[in-house]
Amino acid sequence: MTAPSAARQASYALVSTVLALALCEGGVRIADGGALPQLDCYEQHGERPFTLGSCARTLLRPGGGTWTLTTDAQGRRPTAGHAKGSPWLVLGDSQVLGMYLDDPDTLAARLDDAGVPVLAQGTPAHGVEDAVAALDLAALPPLAGVLVVVNGANDWAEAGHPVGERCRVVHGWLVPAPRADTLPARFFATPLTASHLLTWAVSLGARDPSVDPGEQRWAESPYAMAPSARTAAATRIASAIAGLAAAHPELRVRSLVLPVDFATSAARASEVLPAARQATHPWTDPTPWREVAALLAPVPVLDASPVLGDAQDFQDGDFHLSPTGAANVAAALQDGLR
Repeated sequence: MTAPSAARQASYALVSTVLALALCEGGVRIADGGALPQLDCYEQHGERPFTLGSCARTLLRPGGGTWTLTTDAQGRRPTAGHAKGSPWLVLGDSQVLGMYLDDPDTLAARLDDAGVPVLAQGTPAHGVEDAVAALDLAALPPLAGVLVVVNGANDWAEAGHPVGERCRVVHGWLVPAPRADTLPARFFATPLTASHLLTWAVSLGARDPSVDPGEQRWAESPYAMAPSARTAAATRIASAIAGLAAAHPELRVRSLVLPVDFATSAARASEVLPAARQATHPWTDPTPWREVAALLAPVPVLDASPVLGDAQDFQDGDFHLSPTGAANVAAALQDGLR
């Protein structure tokens, strides 16, 4: 029996490889429900910090499962529209966006359910200064006021470090600036991102397995800072919010401090922090929030700590609010935002 020619063998190998990849791609899409591991709808706006654009995605949660995200042309999550009247603009980062929450479970949706009209402008990776710098009040309807959310998980670490220096937008994807020229980052500028299999593999491969999530969470919090550095960061946060209030005296400006999750209870700290860090008892130390409040006077500062004392107020293995946590914060806010 004559062996197939070299050309035919190469053809067989090529066809087999394509079929195998197609089967793997289909298997990944079935297994993850067609979800992407990252958002791909970031938009750059000239000199302003980037924001989100129009998006309708099913995405993977870090701990497993999927979540749905829908945004309008301005990158804002929808609400049911129950509340009427001039809205409050809620300004911030991924906590305001409602990272890993389905559309009905976000803070904005919960406030709307409670009768408080809101527009939630939340962009992952923004610090407080970035959120204020990205704000375009001329493009918004008349507002009842602006609520600036300060995220204790990382806003102190981001103060003084513009998001444009920390991150890059590559064809809608967000990549860390220090790795913008690496092969994984360049992948996101290619049509290959249409493949869930490749996108998932590159996203997974770009992670540093030596980084302990608990240690990273600690390092990005105000508790890891020397007192002088923490005060400097708090001063920048307060200056951005106070500057917004001074530039727009016609607006009511408020600030909401969301404490980093391990600072809310011993139970939560034991879930997410290495044992050595738990010994510092961060859940008993409200110094970072009090420092911002003192620097912001007379801008009112609301503290979410009293309503976030349960470990279940946050996502499993992540510092973002859970549906329960978002509902608790909305209930605490509703009277002050009417």
